[in-house]
Amino acid sequence: MIQRKSLALFTAAILLAIAPLAIVGCDSDLKAKPATPAKAEAKAIQFHTGISALVDPAKAGTEAATKAKKGLGDAKPKLILIFAGRKHVTDAMVDAVAKVFGKDSKAKIFGCEGYSPLSNETNFHDQPHQANGVALLAVAGDVFVKTATADTKKAGNHEKAGAEIGAALKKASQCKCTGKLLLTFGDQHVGKPNAAVVKGLQSQLGELFPIVGAAAGGGNAKEIVAGKIVKGTNVGILLSGKFEVGLATKSDMKDMPKATKDALTTAVGDSKKKIALAFLFNCGGRRGGMVKGKTIKAEFDNMKAALGNAPFFGFYGGGEIGPKNNTCPAKGVGYSVATAVILTK
Repeated sequence: MIQRKSLALFTAAILLAIAPLAIVGCDSDLKAKPATPAKAEAKAIQFHTGISALVDPAKAGTEAATKAKKGLGDAKPKLILIFAGRKHVTDAMVDAVAKVFGKDSKAKIFGCEGYSPLSNETNFHDQPHQANGVALLAVAGDVFVKTATADTKKAGNHEKAGAEIGAALKKASQCKCTGKLLLTFGDQHVGKPNAAVVKGLQSQLGELFPIVGAAAGGGNAKEIVAGKIVKGTNVGILLSGKFEVGLATKSDMKDMPKATKDALTTAVGDSKKKIALAFLFNCGGRRGGMVKGKTIKAEFDNMKAALGNAPFFGFYGGGEIGPKNNTCPAKGVGYSVATAVILTK
């Protein structure tokens, strides 16, 4: 009798746990309940952004790096992430950034080109679809950073490239951390390429592993790998530590500024005061539409409204990767905005 009563209670608990998933599916158009990550343990991670619209790539790199380094103080960066316009992804720009952070910093520099970078300072709303500028993020403090890359042609195809990155990060991904997030970008354009990269990553890391990212602009785009400029390369950067992650991807071409705000609101949930950093991987096609419709500034204002004074960082690329919300697997999509919010106390 006691065993039957225990079984009944256990069954009821399971039904209550899965009920929300039955109401809102990952492919449903119904509004998902905002993600409410569990309480984080500490706020020891440092994220500092810098941005520059200077025309000269080297000078822009210096200005963006100087802004970010000022926030670090004496802390040494574990990762220097750069997203920039096509004309700004040059050896001179990378060298200028390395000079600001020190001679041992070049191996920590990763990034790619995009239609436009963006950060909490601006999304270059005063520039055309193809914007010129540099956005930089310096990551330091109590966070573990592991990187892996794969050349698509050498790997054989995009799925194999994703699997290669996933295999290289698999051991690190199994750490007993409260927070894990995989950033991916590079040679993974919308359509079969970005969907295949995701499939390869998930074959190694699991279907529900938190992944967010975007393709590096259009065709023949450039990536930055350990301070060197390359092409045709996919990049994976695993961040793990004492934090939680809120995730959301939204596709809506009718009211694009609102869609961006909705995605961020879902990712943040009720944890707005805990935001340490937000990543936004936005669509270049969406940017083009908003520039034409003169709503690109409104999108930036909505980013600020959703995130307050918290820093955010990302770029407009050629295909996005992310999950609909925290309960769904990441997918390769297009004409969307994929967001990930890192939350601490």
